[in-house]
Amino acid sequence: MLVRKGSPYAQRFRDLVSRIRDAGLPIYWEAAVIRNYMSERLQLEIATSRLLNANTGPTKLNLSQLQGVFFLLILGEALAVITWFAELIFGKKLKSLGNARR
Repeated sequence: MLVRKGSPYAQRFRDLVSRIRDAGLPIYWEAAVIRNYMSERLQLEIATSRLLNANTGPTKLNLSQLQGVFFLLILGEALAVITWFAELIFGKKLKSLGNARR
C-alpha cells in the first residue's frame, strides 16, 4: 500500500497492517477462499505444497550432499597436477630446441 510521505495516518496504517498480519487474518482469509471456491484437487495440492515448504530452516549437510563439490575439487587438483607436469616436460623440450637453434 502506498501512503504519502509525511502523512499523519502512515504510522497508524502500518500498525493496523502489522496487527492484522500478526493475528493471521490473511492466512485465514486465503484458506476460506480456497475452501469455498477451489476444487478438492487444488485444495489438496495447496495443502501439500505448504507442508513441503514448511521446514525452511537451515539443514545440516552430510557427505552425500557434498559429493559433487569434492569431486570437482579433486578433478581440478588432478588437472592442475597434469598441467604442471606437461609444463615441465614441454618446457624442457622447447628450451632444448631453442638452445639447439642458436
